[in-house]
Amino acid sequence: MAKCLLHDKDVYVEKPLALRAEEGRQLVQLASERNRILMVGHILEYHPAILELRRLVRNGELGRLQYIHSSRLNLGKLRTEENILWSFAPHDISAILFLLEEMPIRVSAHGGSYVDPRRWIRH
Repeated sequence: MAKCLLHDKDVYVEKPLALRAEEGRQLVQLASERNRILMVGHILEYHPAILELRRLVRNGELGRLQYIHSSRLNLGKLRTEENILWSFAPHDISAILFLLEEMPIRVSAHGGSYVDPRRWIRH
């Protein structure tokens, strides 16, 4: 990504933007310095249901949000080549941040592997 930005190219990145926060900050700074677009593919921010939820939240129609819970369950095709943490959780987190337009005060995460015991998520 940095190489593309250094060659004055706009960059569309599939999530995650980076594996470390500092690396992400450096990429954002580089894009800003070069006046380039650096966009992460959080597609849920463009989904009509998420846009409507954001409108409801902004207008106060849902009251004051104090708690959000997200569960990522795959009841469809078993996909052992993907990791739920890296493949799907970023979409949920992005959508929640998009809806709230602020950073959370506290976050907790819990996970487990019930089909393939070799893929346990470590806390």
